Amino acid sequence: MRRIPDHRRTRFWIGWISLTLAILLCSSVRPVREGTESVIRECHIPGSSPQLIGPGWRFSPLGLCRLTRYPTGPQRISFNLPDTKAGRLSTQEGVSVRVRGAVSYRLPPASALQMYLLSKSQAPSKLLGPLLSVAVAEEVRAASFSRISGAHRIELEASLARRLGAQFRERRMLFQSAQVDSVRMERTGAGTLSPEAIPGSRLLVLGLDGADWRIIDPLLRQGRLPTLARLIRHGVRARLKSVDPVLSPVVWTTAATGFLPSDHGILDFLVRDTRSGQEVPVTSRHRKVKAIWNLLSDSGVAVGIIGWWATWPAEFVDGYIVSDRVAYQLFSQYLHPDSRGTGKTFPPNLYEKILPLLVRPEQVSLAEMSPFVRSSSGPVPATTVGKGSREEEFRTVLAATKSYESIAMALGSNGFQAFEAIYFEGIDTTSHLFMPFRPPMRPGVSEVEYRRYSQVVDAFYSFQDSILGKILEKAGAETGVMILSDHGFKSESDRPLRDSRVTFDSAALWHRKDGILIVSGGWFREGGELPELSVLDITPTILTYFGLPVGEDMQGRPIRELFREEFLHRYPVAYRPSWESQKPVNAEAVQDPEGDRVLKEKLMSLGYLSREGDLSSNNLGNALLAEGKTDQAIVEFRKAVHAMPSLVLTHVNLGRALLAKDDLPSARREIEAALKLDPSSPEGGVLMAHVEMAEEKGSEAERRLKSIVLRDPSVAGAHKALGNLYLSKGDGLNARQAYERALALDPEDAETHNNLGILFHRQGQTEEAEREFRKSSEADPGFAEAYNNLALIALERHDHESARQLLQRAQDLAPDNPAVHNNRGNLFEEQGDLQRAEAEYRRALTLRSLYAEPHNGLGAILKDQGKVGEAEAEFRLAISISAEYADARINLAHLLERNGRIPEAERELRQFLVRVPGHPAVSLDLATLILGLGRPSEAAEVCTVALNNHARETTLWNLRGESLRKMGRILEAAEAYRRSLEINPLQPQIALRLKETDSGASP
Repeated sequence: MRRIPDHRRTRFWIGWISLTLAILLCSSVRPVREGTESVIRECHIPGSSPQLIGPGWRFSPLGLCRLTRYPTGPQRISFNLPDTKAGRLSTQEGVSVRVRGAVSYRLPPASALQMYLLSKSQAPSKLLGPLLSVAVAEEVRAASFSRISGAHRIELEASLARRLGAQFRERRMLFQSAQVDSVRMERTGAGTLSPEAIPGSRLLVLGLDGADWRIIDPLLRQGRLPTLARLIRHGVRARLKSVDPVLSPVVWTTAATGFLPSDHGILDFLVRDTRSGQEVPVTSRHRKVKAIWNLLSDSGVAVGIIGWWATWPAEFVDGYIVSDRVAYQLFSQYLHPDSRGTGKTFPPNLYEKILPLLVRPEQVSLAEMSPFVRSSSGPVPATTVGKGSREEEFRTVLAATKSYESIAMALGSNGFQAFEAIYFEGIDTTSHLFMPFRPPMRPGVSEVEYRRYSQVVDAFYSFQDSILGKILEKAGAETGVMILSDHGFKSESDRPLRDSRVTFDSAALWHRKDGILIVSGGWFREGGELPELSVLDITPTILTYFGLPVGEDMQGRPIRELFREEFLHRYPVAYRPSWESQKPVNAEAVQDPEGDRVLKEKLMSLGYLSREGDLSSNNLGNALLAEGKTDQAIVEFRKAVHAMPSLVLTHVNLGRALLAKDDLPSARREIEAALKLDPSSPEGGVLMAHVEMAEEKGSEAERRLKSIVLRDPSVAGAHKALGNLYLSKGDGLNARQAYERALALDPEDAETHNNLGILFHRQGQTEEAEREFRKSSEADPGFAEAYNNLALIALERHDHESARQLLQRAQDLAPDNPAVHNNRGNLFEEQGDLQRAEAEYRRALTLRSLYAEPHNGLGAILKDQGKVGEAEAEFRLAISISAEYADARINLAHLLERNGRIPEAERELRQFLVRVPGHPAVSLDLATLILGLGRPSEAAEVCTVALNNHARETTLWNLRGESLRKMGRILEAAEAYRRSLEINPLQPQIALRLKETDSGASP
């Protein structure tokens, strides 16, 4: 065997070692990506310690050094608690729950090293997971189940955000948001799910479709509603907020289930029958969840239901149901009673007993019509008398109302059931028929029509009140009473010009979002008025009244404020995971084709239905949009547009949802399609104006909105949009006039009150601004902007505690509102807590990057920390976003001046005054700067220009006087000081200056 020469062997090993070293060296040069990650390097070398390394290619020897990478972008940690390591998760009252959700945070590069040291190089989730578990457990333990579940889980999100925000800041991390997807009861067995109802509890619920406080309150003052007056005097009243879409079967089913429309499944008057493919009116079989009569009946409470929406075919209950198809209150063409009464009542034989009580329209005499319709000496328009006329339809309303009154009185002759619910539709239909003629008289209404019909609506309210009085006599003194309506009705200058009955989409436009709620007697407390409540909470409140548990899967929650304290102490609110574990005993599968046909025709004549097709996708989109599920709403609206491309409403709603997503091109395309179909559509026009304002086409938006209000002055949304446009342009006079017109049409619009408050605040009218912000919060207690703006006023008064409480309320309502976080930053900065202030400003910018105020606030903090470059960058960002933002410009000028860059400071201030001539604060800063540079003549001129529009600014008069003294113009200087002292005599230094000037002292 030949031996390899030593020199070759040596060269081989040298080459191999060199190659290995080269590979090791190349592999040891590793990239650190700028802006996307923070990297910690730790080397196993004596005396070395972990360090944060900068971006670029970095040498880190393999085997000796380890790199740990932390993303700088938003990170998310999901949780599903309790986990296997933890015990029970219990609420204040001991309810075991499971909470699912997630938190989002960011790890700033400057905090990466601390995270590495704390977590010992493990993933941040390993460190933060236990922290999150403890926070959720403690917040759940501190709250009642009703305060953190269902639609109220936003409150748990807010409390978690407060707690975790502080804890993340301690670890130098930026907390972004807490999201709670569900708070559900842990199932512990069926034995505890059905406690017995409170013995002897009795409740009478009366539904008055379309009843409105704006009509009721004047009639109460006139003494025309004695029954309602007595109930209010001994009970509690409130506005009742409806749900979208504001359609009778949708809202009344929400009231009867405690579920939102997207969950209970009733989305329209019609639904497509899966067997025939035809559109049929909604029935009890289309409801996806149990109604209150199912829940009570399952718990041994006898129920009586009369006339409630979507109760046909009648379900099996412990008691009776008289369905909504016994008397066709919506029909102008009366159906002859079906002697079989299939599905119309439960038990079925009840129909035969009540059949003689039904009143036919032709049985309503002229004498019975006379309290409502006055006789007329002149010719009556053909549309108001005869077949299909208003009067003929009203005759049917009276017949249906009398029928259900007779049925209720007969069934209650020996006392009502423990739970009795009676629905009357008459106020709503009467309003649709005759509200155009109610005082004040509107253009287009003839004298004959006005005299004949102007009293119909008010007279029907009085008629309904008298019926309520008779029913209450049957109920007995020990019975609790609840009266509610599904929505209100426009009755004043806000009435649309379009017919209240006929064209599609016109009917719902006459509805107001707020209905009424009155409770009295029984377990309810006496006296007082509550802020706005929700129709979603009706069923949970009824369950609480009977001492039964609320389904924690319901979105509604009991209204505890309605009950006596001793009742809640004796019967605390209880919960169960769900009432839906067993299906209700379904009603018999029956058909009523003739009833379906007539009901559809009548709904079309009243303006509730489209002849185009099925509106369920459109209405589901409205429901989802109201729930904040914009992406899902867009999917449904697109389905509706595809199904009904020639219907204006579907294009408008899709455009509205796309605008909410800031997708301006797509929103414009849909709204243009709507306006092509109906160029005069006020909804489409107002929405297009919003798009044009977002596109900075203010002139086009203004022309469009002026055209709308000229054509129809009752469109409150157009007046509000004009106010917003003028406010953005700084046109205070026109903005105020537009807002006041909008409020005359809709006095309870929270956004308009808030925006008017912003206008007053900008004009220095603090008391007026505060008044409007408070009106806004009263109109809608869930409107976060109002609390945020009230907090801003408290901050200006240095009332830190009030500001803190108001901002806390705003954050509870809107955890992701950037303006709230900005103002919290202002509060913390004013209190000297710069670390928390910085975190709030950064949180605001995470939520909205193009937001000038938090950039300015962050710049001020960085300036105080001596970080000149970073501070300057923040101020310039604020100015680039809002060139007319004075505070940022002043702060930038101060920074430049303090660092010797005086010409740049002067240039910044002058550039601002080119945009906003005479701005008092900026003018004062510029004049002070150039006076200090020895240019008193220029300083005096700057003050003079500013004083032309701000003549009561004493600081400007004082600086002008000082500039004139420097110039030797003593008499003019003295006059400037006098003007200042006339405005504010309490200026001892200026008074001394004037004395020196008058005595001829030289400057």
